[in-house]
Amino acid sequence: MSDATVTGEAIRRHLAGGHAARGPQPADLETRGLSRHFGGVAALTDLDLAVAPGTVTAVIGPNGAGKTTLFNLLTGVLRPSAGAIRFLGREVAGKPPHAVAALGMARTFQNLQLFPQMTVLETVQVGREARRGAGFLGALFRPPPVVRAERAAREAAREQLALVGLADRADDLATSLPFGQQRLLEIARALATEPALLLLDEPAAGLSAGERAALARLVGDIRAAGVTTLLVEHDMAFVMRLADRVAVLNFGAKIADDSPAAVQRDPAVIAAYLGEEE
Repeated sequence: MSDATVTGEAIRRHLAGGHAARGPQPADLETRGLSRHFGGVAALTDLDLAVAPGTVTAVIGPNGAGKTTLFNLLTGVLRPSAGAIRFLGREVAGKPPHAVAALGMARTFQNLQLFPQMTVLETVQVGREARRGAGFLGALFRPPPVVRAERAAREAAREQLALVGLADRADDLATSLPFGQQRLLEIARALATEPALLLLDEPAAGLSAGERAALARLVGDIRAAGVTTLLVEHDMAFVMRLADRVAVLNFGAKIADDSPAAVQRDPAVIAAYLGEEE
């Protein structure tokens, strides 16, 4: 990724008219008493979390703290055992993933989820089609409005690739890209849905220092475009550089929720990561 991979203004133009152009909200995402149990094991317990519009909020914690469970609950992969999830003022707890996505929530995955036989361009078009929803009859008979919409979606997908620096790889197989570029492709596909809320699950995992720095700039530009971001990440330097607010989970419970500077000084957070002093 080059230093000129993407600009906030370019993303703002690309997302104009999408979810990013909505009016102000008190909180894009809010959970109250959110819990999930697997048998007798509490993976997440009584979580209250608020994500303000246009911000980057990070969720951190040791392995097994409940971070991925939280993402699965938010996106409808799991149903909560208790509690509420409100997204853009609507209750979404228990809704299926496609219904949550249709409201404007998009996600990347800790383990890359790319279709092995799709090109880079086709991968991003999947996101565009999910947003457009032509329907079965339109796909079967392909009337002129559908053909025009498909052409527009293809051009929009090319623009999206340009935003993340992958325009010259459009016709390559997605799985032929280096790992860092596959991460970018997943983000491009998520952004193609014009989300109000972007969930990034360990986006810096496996990246080189240069790739992490470029990714941080990209996430900053996404925030500048008005897209709210919630990320799970283990790279503390990455988190502290980017996040407006940091929530810390440990054994499924929230132990801190504050500014990055305050979280770094919190004794409970230090103990969770480094262990109690003798």
